[in-house]
Amino acid sequence: MRKLKTVIGILGTIALLFVVSILMFYIHTAVIVGYLPIYGNPDPKDVAIHSFYMPLVYFTLVLWLLSFFVWLLVSSVYMYRLKDGVQIKPLFISFVAHVLAWTIFSSEILNWFLD
Repeated sequence: MRKLKTVIGILGTIALLFVVSILMFYIHTAVIVGYLPIYGNPDPKDVAIHSFYMPLVYFTLVLWLLSFFVWLLVSSVYMYRLKDGVQIKPLFISFVAHVLAWTIFSSEILNWFLD
């Protein structure tokens, strides 16, 4: 069961990597242009740092989307196997990480990036 707990932690970390990578690009762009970017203004492809952040954000986005479904499966198995002895802390922390990632995924920040 220790392995499942470790896998749950890794999957939560992947979600945080996506959140950090896209927020870094968003904030870095805001510092460069002097205001928070909105859809189409500025176009993310016109920002000089786009070529640096683009592979990182796309990679972590795809990795997070895949890891989310694996996280659902692993978390279900973890809770089923341990029933009474489930340690909530790793599940809660990874859950919060995935909620943050879903919040970014459904926000204007991702819409701006994918513009």
